Amino acid sequence: MKLAEIFQNGMVLQRRKPICIWGEMEVPQSVRVFMNDVEIMEEQMQGEFKIFLPPQEAVEGAVLLLKGNKGEQVRLEDIDIGEVWLAGGQSNMDFELQFDREGDVMASSASDPHFRFYDVGEYAFKGEREEGLKPDEANWFRWMDYTPEHAGCFSAVAVYFAMQLRKSLKVPVGVIGCSWGGTKASAWIDEKMLQNAPVLSFYTDTYEKNLKTIDLKKYEQQNRRIREQTYTPKQIESNRSGMKTESQKPPGILTKMLGKWFAKCMVTGPHSENRPGALYETMIRPVAGFTISGIIWYQGESDVDHAEIYDQLFSKMIHCFRTAWQEELPFLFVQLAPFEAWMASDGKRFPAIRRQQQKVENTIPKTYMASIMDCGSRYDIHPKQKRPVGERLAALALNEVYGHPVSGHAPNIDKAVVQGASIILSFKNTDGGLVEKMADVPFSGIQFLLSVKQCGKTLSYTYEIVENQIRVEIKELKRDGTVTVSFAEMPYCKVNIYGKNNLPVRPFSIELAV
Repeated sequence: MKLAEIFQNGMVLQRRKPICIWGEMEVPQSVRVFMNDVEIMEEQMQGEFKIFLPPQEAVEGAVLLLKGNKGEQVRLEDIDIGEVWLAGGQSNMDFELQFDREGDVMASSASDPHFRFYDVGEYAFKGEREEGLKPDEANWFRWMDYTPEHAGCFSAVAVYFAMQLRKSLKVPVGVIGCSWGGTKASAWIDEKMLQNAPVLSFYTDTYEKNLKTIDLKKYEQQNRRIREQTYTPKQIESNRSGMKTESQKPPGILTKMLGKWFAKCMVTGPHSENRPGALYETMIRPVAGFTISGIIWYQGESDVDHAEIYDQLFSKMIHCFRTAWQEELPFLFVQLAPFEAWMASDGKRFPAIRRQQQKVENTIPKTYMASIMDCGSRYDIHPKQKRPVGERLAALALNEVYGHPVSGHAPNIDKAVVQGASIILSFKNTDGGLVEKMADVPFSGIQFLLSVKQCGKTLSYTYEIVENQIRVEIKELKRDGTVTVSFAEMPYCKVNIYGKNNLPVRPFSIELAV
């Protein structure tokens, strides 16, 4: 009798839902399942099996025993039952607590044995783990308690998210980390789903076309050399040291050139983590079905090349995950942070991705977006302040999933009305009104964030905040045609208009008839 790898001593199981457990059984037999010596079910098992334990209430330090009638058994100890979430995405979700602005203090003072983290290993293709060239990191594939020994390697966003749930729900919390830096959403979707989607089949078609131009034998040799150099202890430590430092200056010409050269050399072949469906197969599928409460997600930076279809891509990914779990799970995600330039990357298309993310929340049920437009880093694609990210995701979860009276949604444009030479912008989710907070950084002041354009000309204006409205007076407004009003529609800024819930107003762009 062998259970899937994620079922271990010290794991956290989801409360108040049927608990899915799966594995393999060589000899057919009847298996009795006990929780703390109390029999909770009996099931006939054979070959690859999947069973559902009856829903359980929250508990700490339980013992789960599966006992077959032919002598086989599996005993798992120190099991908590509480709330379990999957935390996925690319580097800003993968970003470890030790690199966070508060990371040293948080990790050294970590002392919560009932918040536990399971990190799925980053393997790009079937057989890579067995190959041994990229050894398991110490924190991969095992449940770890939030203690100084382990906390530094936890996802920082997951830590701040879980701490809020622990504080409010007062039950054990488990987070399954499933993220990889620099990855596209297409890598996280079942390849067949991409192939069968009219617009998204572009990703698989392009990959297959590219494969025909690759000398696969040469590719595998080069890819192996790259991985041999990448996963040496010295190189891994160098990468970690670089993550700790926050860049304060724009990238120079040489940095941009090297970055572009490196990107050009990274061929998307059979061993690439960014080939269509790659990480769905190697990272999502092994844990899909493990009973969870919902998903938190932070990704999109690597999809700027096709920003115009990101809403369709992201929506398909959400559908893929929900299909894998066979449940319409709550999906909480982060709108991309303000960012201008870093290495060979720039934020020119970040506003387009943010608009697409807003579209997903507007159209896909049970999806909720956290705004962090006040805490980006101008010259670093990895902002070092993750507390607001995790806590805002937690506020959404507490409100939307657990029904707590917490204000989790950032203010968003509700409607706009033209009145004479004025435009009245009304907002929802303000928790009683809007307030302006001047930020001690360049671009502070709403004058830099609110833009009014007509016939290609930028118009000057004055404004007044009244309760949940911004009233904009425009002397040059022509009552003929249309006018476009936008807010924070730029790669980098620091939003300084908040709701009374202390959440920043989301970016928007609207066109009005005048």
